[in-house]
Amino acid sequence: MIAIIKGDIIASRKLVNQEIWLSPLKSLLATWGNTPKDWKIDWGDLFQVEIINPEEALRKVFEIKALIKKIEPFKERKKISTIDVRMSIGIGEKTYSGSSPALYNCCIRNRDAGTHVELVKSIKRQ
Repeated sequence: MIAIIKGDIIASRKLVNQEIWLSPLKSLLATWGNTPKDWKIDWGDLFQVEIINPEEALRKVFEIKALIKKIEPFKERKKISTIDVRMSIGIGEKTYSGSSPALYNCCIRNRDAGTHVELVKSIKRQ
């Protein structure tokens, strides 16, 4: 079994310098594997990571969250980071390996992280 973490950087376009978060994220992901086989960043602020041991997925999500929340705020008066990250974790068997986590054929094909967050919010409102 493996886990796939899919994530989306929230409000990244508010920052003029994208490298302020992109470089630290790439450095962190590089300690977990190689791109594009084990992790990939698409469309500027979407990423996917394969985690070989699903038991580690939640800890890795927290590591990514902490990294992004440490980014300096866009406005000086703010005390927390201007950007945030939303993520989803899919766990299952990998039956086919492509050149990146986006191309794997397995039961963990989760949708984008934003869709999962909105689904949870709609359930809470009911």
